[in-house]
Order: sequence, then C-alpha cells, then structure tokens
Amino acid sequence: MGMSAKITVFLFLFLTSSCSWISQKSLTSSHYKQNNELIILTKNKPFSYYEDHTGQEAGYEHDLIKQFAESQGMNVRFVLRESSEDILDDLKLGRGHLAMSGILSRVDLKKDFLQGPPVFTVSQKLLCRKSYRKTSIQRLKNRKIGVVSEGEEGSLKQRELKKMHPEVQWVVSEKEERSLAEWVNLVLEKKLSCLLVDFFLWDMNRQSFSPLKVVQKLNSSDVVWVMTKRQSRLQKDLDEWMSVFQKTSAFRDVQKRYLNWIGVYNSYDAEVFLKRIKSHLPALLNDFKNAAMAYDFDWRLLAAIAYQESHWQPQAESPTGVRGIMMLTQKTATELGVKDRLNPQQSIEGGSRYLKNLIKRMPAFLDEKDKLYFGLAAYNVGFAHLQDARKLSIALKKNPNTWDSVRS
Repeated sequence: MGMSAKITVFLFLFLTSSCSWISQKSLTSSHYKQNNELIILTKNKPFSYYEDHTGQEAGYEHDLIKQFAESQGMNVRFVLRESSEDILDDLKLGRGHLAMSGILSRVDLKKDFLQGPPVFTVSQKLLCRKSYRKTSIQRLKNRKIGVVSEGEEGSLKQRELKKMHPEVQWVVSEKEERSLAEWVNLVLEKKLSCLLVDFFLWDMNRQSFSPLKVVQKLNSSDVVWVMTKRQSRLQKDLDEWMSVFQKTSAFRDVQKRYLNWIGVYNSYDAEVFLKRIKSHLPALLNDFKNAAMAYDFDWRLLAAIAYQESHWQPQAESPTGVRGIMMLTQKTATELGVKDRLNPQQSIEGGSRYLKNLIKRMPAFLDEKDKLYFGLAAYNVGFAHLQDARKLSIALKKNPNTWDSVRS
C-alpha cells in the first residue's frame, strides 16, 4: 500500500481533528516518586498535548512522557496552562514536576532550570513572498522579519536572534496571540518582509503558509523537557530512560504515529481536499455514517478511503476499470451485490462491507490495529498481493504479523 496508505491515514487523522485542576500546594520534595504521580505542566499544542476525536489524550510529547511514567511504575497527570510563560512560572512555584510544551533548548533556561534529553529536533524556516528574490537572512539587512512564536517564548527568541543577526529588525507579536493568517497577511501587505517559523509549525500548517515560499532553512534546535534544579533525580532517570527507549519498537511506533506524515503534504492536493470537504462531503456524509454504523467503523476512516480512491467523485473510473466513490472492480461489486457502482450509497456500503470482510480474513491472533492496516492494504492492492508481501517478510526474516514490519 505504501504512499497510498500513508495518505489515507493522514486524511483520516485530518478528518478527526479541559483544563485539569491542580492543587496550589508546592511540590517541595526533590524525589519525584514520593506520591507515585508525575505532574506535567503543558498546554494544548499539536506536537505536545491535545484531545483526539474520541476524547483521549494524545500528542508526541504526551505519548513519550506516558511511556516514561509507566517505566517508573507511576501515574501521570497533565495540567494545562495558557502559555509557555505560565507553564514555566508554575514550574518555578513547584506546581508540577516537569514542563512539556515544545520548549526549545536555550542558554537562558539553564540559569533557572534543568533540561531533560532532547525529544525532537526542529529547524527554522524563513518564509517570504513568492515574488521575493532575496534568499537569506544575511541579505535582509534593515528589513523586518516576524518571529512566529507566542508570548515570552517569542521575546526570548527575538533577543537571541538580535545577537546573531543584529542587522535585521526582528518583530514579535505585541499581543498574547496572533493567528497564522494575521502573520501571513502582514507579509503579503509588505508590513513585514518575511517570517521565521519553526519547522514543525510550518509542516503542520502548510496550507496557512501556502501564500509564502521557503527561502532558507536555518540551524536546528532541540525540543526538551524542563524541570527545576531540585529535580536532578528526575533528570537523571529521564536521561537513562531515553537512551534505552530510543532503541525500542515502542519509540518507533510513537514516531510513526505523529511524524510519519511529514513530507507527504502537497499544497495543491491539500487545497483541493479542503475545498471538497465543503463541496462534496456534505452530500455523502449520511452514507458514510450509515455504513460506519452498519460495519463498526469510524465514518471518517471510510471518508478518507473514499477520498484517496476517488476524491469523492461518484463517476470516477480508472484505466483498469474500477469505478465509483469506493473504486470497486466489477468482480468485487458483483460478489457484494452492488448493482450500480456509480451510485454513491451503494458504492460506500459495498466498499465498507468489502473492507470488513478483508479484516475478518486476517488471522485471529493479529493485533486489532494490524488487522485494520492489513485490511486497508488488501483493499488497495488485493488480498493475494498482501499475502505475498507477508511471505516476503518471512523470507527477509521479518515479522509477517505486524504492519510496521511488512510495510518496511
């Protein structure tokens, strides 16, 4: 299934896209395991922490710290704050053991805090108008460049940039938050020459930044977890745990879940997809929901499959003769009792039943997640080709019973 599978999963995640109370009592103990609860100060941020469409806590940093807590036999509680500045202030006051919000390693942080091991490395990108010919910061002398960061984090980054490139006028938001659209408009209106954006923010929001172009990639920085200096034991345990965990399949699973879609993005395809959510999806929504209820799927998964197959076009047809929203072959449609492949309701119901049947054909001992992934692969390339791929995995001394092993 390859790239098609990656895009289908990306579309599903796209379609699926509370503050906790914490006692004001300070955590005065230097031993973080004292109460068997690790308290994490964080904020809603795609990379760090968010609630998914099922209401479950998620996020790249969230999953990593959960793994660490489990390795220590501890519970973990996430406490949300509005900004990175609030998080660090509360950390100083002892209202959490660790700060986690996409914090970049900085020299000034080391004055007041300990830093854990790097959890991710990000580069920064310089974005300018598409008509702009200048290609580097060095050639933007006396020009204004917007620093796309929030609150205190943006001010700190501004001070660092002024030291590195004093010839440039670095601009941060004067208010608590400025939307990405506002930043982009400032460049388009020529009030700013360019924007400086962290890679992850740029990659997560390429559609928002699409009116601009990348003209330079800057040095990389590490995303780190931060704790007070009295938590040296926590720092030591994190360092030791991460050095081992990064070599495990569990770590690779976290990376695949949150980072595997990076590089898949195509600005034109994304623009078409967003338009068709408004123009095509409403007419098909009830059919997706009805089929999802009948065959125990999330309707967004079915919608993602249909978009990947046909871009939600009822009359779609491939050179090989597969047709309709779910792109069924004539043979498959006949076996399913689908009389008109170009009828959206029939195609969606038939395609959903076909996927369910493929999943049922998978060995019972497989993990449910792997059954789904194998089912999606079989939908795309055929059950026989999937079995061939599993046999090849055995020949290559890989595990034929996990999707991650077979797909690689």
